[in-house]
Amino acid sequence: METIRRNQTGRKCPTGGGPAPADIDRNREPPLEKLSYRVNEVCAVTSLSKSKVFELIRTGLLPSRLISGCRIITRRDLERFLQGEAAE
Repeated sequence: METIRRNQTGRKCPTGGGPAPADIDRNREPPLEKLSYRVNEVCAVTSLSKSKVFELIRTGLLPSRLISGCRIITRRDLERFLQGEAAE
């Protein structure tokens, strides 16, 4: 017979004998710090629209690289842009 327990929100959660979610999180390594972002990620972290990000790239204000068909903006370039430093 499967044991039923309740999670933090009060919903029923069947336990299958595996580790509890807290145990799983404890064993996980911390996430790696991102070195680069795709355009949609830049939009998410800056609250800029996709068209505005592409305009900044097109005008050279926000440097980017095209790698295997993916437009990539490095964290360093994004930080420099947000701090108002000129693109190199």
